[in-house]
Amino acid sequence: MTTRKTLIRSQAGVRLMHVEKLAERQRVVQQSWRLSTLRHGQPRQFADETEAEIAFDIEVVTALMDPVVLDMQRRGLID
Repeated sequence: MTTRKTLIRSQAGVRLMHVEKLAERQRVVQQSWRLSTLRHGQPRQFADETEAEIAFDIEVVTALMDPVVLDMQRRGLID
């Protein structure tokens, strides 16, 4: 089984990926959305796209209040 990952959004070190598990002939068997961040914590998985988008927005706001993330953004190390 193959996995296809597509970057949906990226901001302030927060990434939202669409993850698809593919069977024969590129048929999608399972899909989820994965949220990862530079802040402490493990990546989170969502079955619902709307929930993932809301979590992304909340995490971006939180990351923009983190002094380390702000410094990295100011120096051009992240978007």
